Amino acid sequence: MAGASFRGRVDDERVVAALRALSSVARLRILRQLGSPRQPSEIRVDGARERRGLRLDRILSRPAVSQHLAVLEKAGLVARGPDGYVIHQQSVFALLVELGALARIHPVVEVDVALTRTRAPETLPASIPPRPRLVLVGAQDERGVYPLQGRGPWRVGRSGEVDVRLWHDPHVSREHLVLTLAGDRLRVHVSPHAKNPVLVDLASVPGGGEADLAPGAVLVVGGSALVFQP
Repeated sequence: MAGASFRGRVDDERVVAALRALSSVARLRILRQLGSPRQPSEIRVDGARERRGLRLDRILSRPAVSQHLAVLEKAGLVARGPDGYVIHQQSVFALLVELGALARIHPVVEVDVALTRTRAPETLPASIPPRPRLVLVGAQDERGVYPLQGRGPWRVGRSGEVDVRLWHDPHVSREHLVLTLAGDRLRVHVSPHAKNPVLVDLASVPGGGEADLAPGAVLVVGGSALVFQP
C-alpha cells in the first residue's frame, strides 16, 4: 500500500482486504501480542463475546489462533519467520498513511509557519538527543529523534547501514538521500534511485536533485515528515 499523495494511486483492494482482516476482536488482540515473534502456541487470546445477554469467556484454541493468523498473513499485516509470527510494521504503517489521507483537510487560511517554528523546540522533552537533530513529526514512531553527530555526511533511508533509519516507512528507499552541512543549513542530495519524491517545505526535489533545508524547515521523505533543528 502507498499513500495517494506519494504514488498517485491508492491500492483500494488491498486497503479493503486489510480492513476486513481487522474486523475481528480476536485478530486485533492477536496483533497486539506480535510486537515480537511468537508461535501460535504462545498466543493466548480471550474469545469473550456477548450472546443473548450472557458473557461467554473462553481462550481461543491453537487451531483457531492459527486460522486468524492465516487471515492476517494473507492481508499482509503479519509476517512469518523462523521464530514465529510478527506484525508487519511496513504494511501497518502504509495502512495508517492510507487512512490518514482520508482525514486530510486542506486549510482555507494560511498558517503562521514562523510562529510554529519558534514554538516547536519548547514542546519537546528535555531528555531527547542534543542538536543538531531531525525530529520525526509525520509518523507513528516512538524513536523519532535523530541526532546528527559529527560533521556528516548523513545518509537517510530504510537500510540498516544508514545514519537516519526510517525503518517503519515502506515509501522510503534503502538509501533515499544524503545530508551535508551548508552553513547553518542542511543540503539535501536526493538519490537518483529514490522511488518516491522528497519535499523540502512543500517544494518537490526530484531524484538526483538538491535543495537546502533551513532551520525549522520540514523535510518529507516517503511518508515521513522530519523537522530540522540545528
